[in-house]
Amino acid sequence: MAGMEKTATPCQIGIFTDNVVLWDYDTHLTKLENSLNNTLIKIQCFAEEHKLNFNSAKALSCLFTANRHLFNYQPGIYIKEQLFKRPTYLAFTLDTEVNYDKHIYRLREKDRKGIQLPKYISSRDWLVNAKTLKITYTALIRPVLEYGYQIYQVTAASNLKKLERIQLSAAGIITGLRHCCSNDIVLYEVDLKPLSLRRRANCAKYFATLISFGS
Repeated sequence: MAGMEKTATPCQIGIFTDNVVLWDYDTHLTKLENSLNNTLIKIQCFAEEHKLNFNSAKALSCLFTANRHLFNYQPGIYIKEQLFKRPTYLAFTLDTEVNYDKHIYRLREKDRKGIQLPKYISSRDWLVNAKTLKITYTALIRPVLEYGYQIYQVTAASNLKKLERIQLSAAGIITGLRHCCSNDIVLYEVDLKPLSLRRRANCAKYFATLISFGS
């Protein structure tokens, strides 16, 4: 990447493998976006001259700000006329305020679709019992709800309750007890622990395993 410092001026070159990171700051969003887009155009020209290729499908952008009104703002930064995506790591969606709203929102959207499966099965005359519906939930839906719990468990209680409500909906489908019993009774009838209790137990096992690696 020798010569990059002449293209993106001023810049500091570190050690690059297959990634390039651009960082800029400004109080004016439009000015900030234009600055980064102009730099990206220069870098693309540099890459074409040296027969290098940028994978636009893996290009990510992230806006760090203390302004809560910009929480859902998607920066208008482009490469090869394609808008940058939000950053993810191992399918865990990162956000600028580090409160994991985006990740939990994605989990909810996935499971809202997934919960239609046991709902559809229970509505059919297939003689399916509660055990089969529970297996469907624990195998296909609950793993999605708990994905990344080691990280997002510190988020606000209101966010965690959104995930609990999805499990309660599934428990209501399994038992047929909808809007007629308390939440504790519905979970007891289907023999499901609240997700909060499962997170505590699973986290204890997870971190105990990590600690054991160093001993």
